[in-house]
Amino acid sequence: MNWSRRFKAEAAKPVAGRVPVRAAVCRTRTGTTLPAWAVLCLAVCLAGCGRMTSERYLNNHSLELNTPAAAAQSWQPFTVRPGSHAGIIADDLVAAGLINDALLFMAWVDAHGLDTSLQAGEYLLCPCLTVPQLAVRLQSGQPAGLVVTVREGVRREQTAELLETLRPGTGADYLRLTGATDALDTWRRVFPFLPTTPETASLEGYLFPDTYHIPDTDEAAADLIRLQLSRFGSVVVPEWEKARSEQATALSLLELVTLASIVEREAASHAELATIAGVIYNRLASDMPLEMDATVLYGLGPPAPGETWWGRVLTRADLKHESPFNTYLFAGLPPTPIANPGWRSLAASLQPESHNFLFFVADRDRPGRHRFAETYAEHLANVEDYWR
Repeated sequence: MNWSRRFKAEAAKPVAGRVPVRAAVCRTRTGTTLPAWAVLCLAVCLAGCGRMTSERYLNNHSLELNTPAAAAQSWQPFTVRPGSHAGIIADDLVAAGLINDALLFMAWVDAHGLDTSLQAGEYLLCPCLTVPQLAVRLQSGQPAGLVVTVREGVRREQTAELLETLRPGTGADYLRLTGATDALDTWRRVFPFLPTTPETASLEGYLFPDTYHIPDTDEAAADLIRLQLSRFGSVVVPEWEKARSEQATALSLLELVTLASIVEREAASHAELATIAGVIYNRLASDMPLEMDATVLYGLGPPAPGETWWGRVLTRADLKHESPFNTYLFAGLPPTPIANPGWRSLAASLQPESHNFLFFVADRDRPGRHRFAETYAEHLANVEDYWR
C-alpha cells in the first residue's frame, strides 16, 4: 500500500476501516453492478491488506515506536477537535513536537484497531511518551490537567500551598519530596548538579519558577518537581558552566543560587537586581556581614497566624535570632538558598553591576526602589530621610 496516498485518503473515510452503509452496490469500469455481498468481501480484503501493511511498517520501525520524541518532561495541553480522524490527530501531534512520525502513529492505531476510537477532548501530553502510550491516552477525553505558576522568590512551602489548592493532598507530598533525605538522594541521582553538602536539607533554590502543565493525578507533586529541576538544569546550569569556563565567575553553583536567592528577595524592581548583586559582592569582598533582612526572615521559619511568609516586620529581637541564616550574626553567605530565584536574579548574580556601594535602604519617594550609599555616613542620612 502507498502510505502517503493512504495518509491523504484518511480524511475521506466516513468512518475509518468501515464501508459506508450506502455502498450496497458498486459498478465496475465496464458498468457491471456488484452485489452487496461482493462489496462486503472486497472491503474486508482491503481492510486486511491495510492492517498487514500497518504491521509491516511497525516491524520496520520497532525502535522508533518505543522511543519518545524527546526525553524532556515537558507536559503540554493538546486538543483533539471533534471530527478529527487519525490522520489529522497524527499531523497535530507532529506539529506539537509530541511525535516525530505521523505514519508510525497511524500504523500503530490502525494495527490495534484504535483508529476509530480516538476521542475528542482536552489532554495533557508529553514528548517523553512513546507512540503507544500517547495512543492509549487519546482513547478517552480527559481534563487538561493542572496549570501551576510558580513565582520568582517563593519558598518551597509556598509552592506546596499553591499545589494543595489545585489538588488537595499534594501539598504535603511536595514538601516531603523536596525535603526528605531519601527523596533528595533520589533526585541527586537524576540531577547530578544538585549539591551534596551536609547543610543541604531541601531542594530550596533549585525549584525553578515558571508556569508548568502537569497531569491532574496523585503524582502531581513529583511531576512538578521533576519539571522544575529539569528546567533549572536546562536554563541555569549551562550558563553557570559557561561563566566558569570563561572565568567570568568563581562562584560554585550553590554559592550562585544562594546569592541570587538573596537578590531576588531584597530587590523590589528588576532594574535593581544587578545593583543589589553588586552590593553583596562588595560586602563579601570587604569581609562585612551581609545584614540582609530576607535571610533573617527565612531563618525565623513559618509565619504567625495572619502573617505571610515574607510579610513579617522584623524587630530588634529578630535580628538577634540564632540561626545560620542570620547574616547580621554570621559573615558570608547563608548555608543554602533562602528562596527559589528566577533567571533574571541568577543572571544578575553572574554579572553584578560594578560600583562601590555597600549599603541600601528603601526609597520612600520611589516605591519599590532603593537608595544606595558607598559610606556608612551616607547610608545613615538615607535612613534618616526614609523615616522623616
